[in-house]
Formats: sequence, C-alpha cells, structure tokens
Amino acid sequence: MDRCPRPFLGMVICATGIHDKARHPTLFRKAVELGAQTAQAFTDRVTHLVAKDHGGAKYNCALQLKIPILLSEWITECYEVWLRGDDIDVQESLEKYRLSVFSGVILSISGITDVERRTQINRLLIQQKGVYAKELERPVKVTHLLCSGDDETDKMKYAEKFNQRKEANIHLVWEEWFWDSLEFGGRFDEEKYQVRRPRPERKSITEPTFSKHQFTCFSPSAPPSSSPATEPEPSISLPNNADEEEELASINRIPAVTIKVWQSLLQYRGYEVSSQGRLVRSPTKSRPTKQPVEDRPPSPTGESIITKFRRVNSFAPPKQATGEIPFARSHSEPAAGPSSAPATSTLFAGIKFCALGEAKSASVKDAIERSGGSLTSEEDDADYILVRLVSGSKFFRSEMDQEQRMKYRTECWLERSIFEEKHCDPEAHVSFTPLGIEVPLPNAEKVLISFSGLDESEAYFTRRLVRALGMTLAPVFSRQATHLLCPSATGAKFNKAREWGVPVVHMGWLTEAVHTGSVPDVPAFLV
Repeated sequence: MDRCPRPFLGMVICATGIHDKARHPTLFRKAVELGAQTAQAFTDRVTHLVAKDHGGAKYNCALQLKIPILLSEWITECYEVWLRGDDIDVQESLEKYRLSVFSGVILSISGITDVERRTQINRLLIQQKGVYAKELERPVKVTHLLCSGDDETDKMKYAEKFNQRKEANIHLVWEEWFWDSLEFGGRFDEEKYQVRRPRPERKSITEPTFSKHQFTCFSPSAPPSSSPATEPEPSISLPNNADEEEELASINRIPAVTIKVWQSLLQYRGYEVSSQGRLVRSPTKSRPTKQPVEDRPPSPTGESIITKFRRVNSFAPPKQATGEIPFARSHSEPAAGPSSAPATSTLFAGIKFCALGEAKSASVKDAIERSGGSLTSEEDDADYILVRLVSGSKFFRSEMDQEQRMKYRTECWLERSIFEEKHCDPEAHVSFTPLGIEVPLPNAEKVLISFSGLDESEAYFTRRLVRALGMTLAPVFSRQATHLLCPSATGAKFNKAREWGVPVVHMGWLTEAVHTGSVPDVPAFLV
C-alpha cells in the first residue's frame, strides 16, 4: 500500500499550448507523482486543463464545461511543496494558479450609466488581471469596449474609427461577454458578442459533476447532473499503480449530451461521434461537408424547440457582405413576403405576424412560416405583433390604441407556443407580453438575484425578464445575493440561502414587480 499522500489523486489532467516538448513530459511526470492521471487528448475524463494562454480547441471545450483552466506553475509549485514534505491545500492552489480570465485585456465601458455597476466591473476586471481604461484616447491601448444600451455612443464611434484606420483592434462587445467569461472561468470568443449582433442571452449549460478537487469558485452550488454518463475514451497516461487505477473509477463523468460540444468544436479536424458515443477521429480524416438546410432531417421527437431559439440563434442577423461593422441592427431585417420555407405545422395557419425591432430576423420569419404563419409589414393587418421582451417593450408602451396593444406578444410566447404546439395563453407567464411599465425599475440596480429549480424554458424567460427590469442576475449564488427565486423550495442553493439568510421568493415576486413597476417587498412572497 502506498502510504505517501497524493494530493492530486482523482484528477485527470490535460495540457494545451505548451510548445516546449522537453517540458511537457516533465510536467506530466510531476502530476503523476502527485497522484493525477494525465491525458494527451481532451476526453470526458479530463477534470483540469493546464494552459499557457487563452484560445484553442481544448481551451474552448474546458470553458464550455466550466472545467478549471490553470497555469503550468500550478503543477510545478505544488510538486516542490509536496517534495519537501509540506502539505498542499488543493483548493487554495487552484485559486492561486488559475489562468486569469482577463489577463492582457484593457477594457473601457460604454453605455453603462449605473455607477455601482461600473465600479463592480472595474473591481472584478482587476481581480482577473485586466486593466480598466476610463477614456478611449490616442495612443490607443484599449482592447475591448464593453457596451450596453440601445444607443450608439461617441466611444463606439471612435472605436470603429480607430479600427477602420488600423490604429487598433478594439473588440466592441456586449456586456454579457464580461459576465459569461467571468462565470465560466475563461474568455469566450468575442465574435459572438459583437455589438453588430443582437444582444445575446447569458450563457447556461447542463452542469457536469466533477470530483471533489474540481475548481468550483464560479458555480459553488451547481446541482449534480442526473444525465447518464458515457463510456470514457481511453486516455494516454504515464505508468500508475493499481491503487490509482481503482481511484479513477470513482471519478464522476460528464453527461452524454456534452460530447456534442466537443464534436462541434473538433469536427473540422476530422473527429466524429462513434456508435458507442465516443469522440474519435474519422478514418478518412476528411472535413465534414455541411448538410444543406433544406436537406436536414427534422428534429428528433422530444427535442425541445426552446434550445433552438436561444437569442444567439433565433435573432442573429446574417453575416454582413461588406467589411463594415455597423452598430445599427436594421441590416438583419427580413422583407415580409412569400414563404421561403415549407410549412411543417399548421399551428399558425392563416395568421399574420408583424415583427418590430429586433424581432425582425430571418430566423423568426422562418420559424413562423414553418408553423404555417406569415409576416406582414402592416401592424393593422397583423393578428399578432411580435417584439423582444428586453428591447421591444418600448414599442408596446408607445402604442396608444388599446385594441392594437392586445395583439402584442414577445419572443418568449412564440417559443413556448411552438414548443407546446398551441397558442399559449398570454397570461400563462409574465414574460409572454411586453412590459407596460417604465424600466429599469427604481432601485432595480440594488437587486442581485439568482434562481434555482426552474425548467429550461422558464429559466430562459426569467433571465430575459430580470434583465429587462434592470436587475442583476448573479453569475454565482453567494452571500452577496439579495434574492433567490426558487419556487420549489428545494436544492443546494435553497439550503445555502437559508444558511446565509438570503430571502427565497416564488415567481409571484417577479410578477408583482411587472404589475406595479417597483421592486416588491419580500415578506408576502417568501416560500
């Protein structure tokens, strides 16, 4: 029996971006001596990734799954401590040596007027090794401009000007890029958050369950997944003893659905999912040919259509034909006209929709027409007027005709109706109709809310509603939260809320906020 303490026992470590071929095996050897297993390929057994910098296929896989991304010094420093006989605090070492989310980022802010939120962003940015720049000026050092609001600001105009003149390469991104990157523990691709695209929803995943050594500061109370685990692909490891092999069997596996994430990232490098559910290199190693949209098979029975209507998908405009990056989103508006997609449902047969603002997109037009409906540019001719919950409620508030107001619906209503294959009652959920109140609510900036126990579609709707009201959705549930939305009154977050004294409310609290135009008092809505 090996009586020597192995602090990394139960870990499976993979590395990326370490180009020194002599250093790579040395690093892995030290990890093995500390008790870890090592893997050359990123498989569903990996629990920690060692990286030198941001980016790459392995990095993106780890980021999507919230697998901790650490510097190589994590292994070397822990090894030195262990070698001389001192004890290692694994959790502390993970905190100390993680790859800082915003290292190398010089960030400025545009359109965020709330002083407390700006201060919070500044503080969190510095914590993650980023640099805050109050002004955008020459010589240009800013790398990212964090944007919010509907209006194009002077900072955005100057950033575009500097980019066009090749003076700088400033990423103009929505505020969600900052919070998503912070929550998931790594830097997401800025392209998906560019302001030329409609403002995205916050990211969410089916949380995988990891070993007790997993770095979990971004999501400390994530519930274990109930999804079945897949059979792991063999990892390439240095020799270990029998005890270590037995320990590996206790490692929790990532749910089967997450193999699709890896496939989407690696398919162009010749990987595919085998009949056994493993990610393997294709025998031909050929680049897969994209299947034409018209020839794609229909969705498998039981697959939620809600997953296909996430904001980044359902309201993303087509790529610009020119090199310009206009802030105006009118380029994404499709012309109302004859259907280009064959109807696969009669849900909206004979019904006309008029889409306003960001709801004007090719994807929404396609979804309506596939359900038998059609689009018109005339509001008076429409049976329903479709707007975005977050950005489109202003159209509803400016409409004085009460009969026209009765026609208004949000994208949440459209998604749910298509999912349930029926015309949902607009009163069934508070997010199904636009907001008739002025937003943001007074004192909404003081609300830091988290939620738990909601089904997938309700979680999407709640995120949108919270953002529309001007409240802040907490990236992580912590003691700083002012409210926990948990109608079920069960789960890890609920238990922590009771322990920390955070009030737990049901959906009626949000409904009351929408009806009254103010942040409700808590006592009447406690669960």
